[in-house]
Amino acid sequence: KRAPISQSPKKLPFGSHPGHSSEDNSLHGKLLALVDSTRFELAFSVIILMNTVMMAFQVQYTGLGAGYDIGYPTTLSPAESVWPGAATAFIVIEWLFGIVFTLEIVLKVLALHCQFFCDVWNLLDFLVVGSWMVDTAMTNGALPIDPMLLRLLRLTKLLRLLRLIRQMNGFDALYIMFTSIRASLNALGWSVFLLALVLLIIALVLVTILEGYVTDETVPQDARKKVFNYYGTFTRAGLTMFELTLADWGNASRALTENVSEFYMLFVLLFQCTIGFSVVKVIMGVFMYVTFQIAEHDDLLMMNRQDRAVSGHSKKMSKLFMAADEDGNGRLDSVEFRKVISDPVIKSWLSVMGFDISLFNPAQIWALLAESPDGDLSAEELVRGVADLKGPATSLNMALLKNNTAEVSECMAQTRASMAELKAFVAEATGQSPDAAPPPEAPNMAGLHSPDEPPALLKPQVSEGSESPERLGARAGLRQQSKTSKTSKTINLGEEILTCQHRSVWQQLAESGTSRHEKLLALIQSSAFQATFAAVICSNIVVVAFEIQYRGLENGYQLGFEGMTIPAATAWPGAEETFLVLNVLFGIAYSFELLLKLIILSYRFFRDPWNWLDLLTVVAWYVEALSTAAFPFNPLIMRLFRLVRILRMA
Repeated sequence: KRAPISQSPKKLPFGSHPGHSSEDNSLHGKLLALVDSTRFELAFSVIILMNTVMMAFQVQYTGLGAGYDIGYPTTLSPAESVWPGAATAFIVIEWLFGIVFTLEIVLKVLALHCQFFCDVWNLLDFLVVGSWMVDTAMTNGALPIDPMLLRLLRLTKLLRLLRLIRQMNGFDALYIMFTSIRASLNALGWSVFLLALVLLIIALVLVTILEGYVTDETVPQDARKKVFNYYGTFTRAGLTMFELTLADWGNASRALTENVSEFYMLFVLLFQCTIGFSVVKVIMGVFMYVTFQIAEHDDLLMMNRQDRAVSGHSKKMSKLFMAADEDGNGRLDSVEFRKVISDPVIKSWLSVMGFDISLFNPAQIWALLAESPDGDLSAEELVRGVADLKGPATSLNMALLKNNTAEVSECMAQTRASMAELKAFVAEATGQSPDAAPPPEAPNMAGLHSPDEPPALLKPQVSEGSESPERLGARAGLRQQSKTSKTSKTINLGEEILTCQHRSVWQQLAESGTSRHEKLLALIQSSAFQATFAAVICSNIVVVAFEIQYRGLENGYQLGFEGMTIPAATAWPGAEETFLVLNVLFGIAYSFELLLKLIILSYRFFRDPWNWLDLLTVVAWYVEALSTAAFPFNPLIMRLFRLVRILRMA
């Protein structure tokens, strides 16, 4: 007999410990049940919150004392006079919390023994209690670190609330937030990487372009310092880009439009419309999508939603039962049910709940719900019956129907075989020919098969006894041979795929009979080749960023900017020689890639726009490296052509 639908599912033993039984009445069993209970976790979670509030008051008290010591205008009295007796109270309360947390550790160790150290949360609690003991024991200043840092470890106990959220109902919204944040870390990492990459590339371009303005001695020094404050070095420009995107962008944009040129207004507006609006909104949309996916597919949330749906359905059907039960005997007869079910308001209400009865009469609905036409219904039977009938048919319902249909078809086939045997027996008994008997009338199976195909149930059935043993054995052997052949082909295909996955592209080509030109063509088109030069491009961008930062430090020193008192060569000794060597190495690597592609692809090299971009980058590097004439612009601008190669990674 099926259990009532109003009953909640049993709690799954996700957090149970080995050897723990609810019927263990020993001291160790009771202690284990205590530390594993939700009430125990809830009690200590409340204590953790109280400890956090106490630490907040303690930090406030320390801040008041520090403000009075430095002479802050609004702090006119020492902390001892503002909060009298607070220092002693904090010491006493801290001892109480330390003893309580120590007692918790002792109880868990006695209950779990060695299993205590297999849980990360228990190790975290043990570390917090150990830091409290060290802080309390060494009060003479012998610690090499600030004791307040050890006290801050207690804040990590707040993470235990995450475990409590999973065990209690009513915290679905908070659980969705924590679960979504944890699941969106992958999307967060790639979003931050993409946004930071775009902003830092723009910062490199701006610093390079504005370097000429900062070093121009004909421009007033105050204006140059304002521009240098936002765009003087790579780090300053990178921070400014994030301010333009996510924070106040008025001051940073005014520094360009009012000091350099008003044409930078176009850059600021275009930046805000593209990066500041579209890119940020797309990232927010990705996070919302991830949140909705987590909320929809999380196992715990789905079980909670199902429990709430069952509970809500039971309450609504109970209200319907109470409204229909006029005599108050706790049972519904057919008259009471038909009366309430004929009400248009009740029909609309049930239709909204997914139980559409507008196409059926009350007698048909009663026949589906009641076990017998003359019987009655209890509240539990009404709840369970409506739950089975409402909503569309599920895959499980269709599978059950298919199974029942197969059983009926098997019974009909056996009946037809029995009728054939009976026909043959009657013909043999009466001395008539079996073929003279009229054929049995075929049952009407309309709707169970397509019009162009005869029903499967009406096809001639051959019983096992009508065939010879040799024919049956041959048929079974062919069937087994076909299955074995399919299985062996599948296994061989799977082994071949796995073998190819573990071999590199170059190894597969070396084992094949292709020519050297085809091998080189496959090499430059392989993902490993592209990933290698993508790493080279990223490394080149990092080097360019450091070089621009170095030049910005030198410009700040020449400008006399506050905080930059030494030249860049002194701050970064040997940086110029290192940058020169690295630029030569990157140029050689790009030249090798370009030459390799030209030799292998020949005229097809110029059909790809990315190859033209690589060619332009290499030519710019050679012009900068080999030319001895003075450029009419900053030579570093030509190196920025290498930044365009990052688009190949898209």
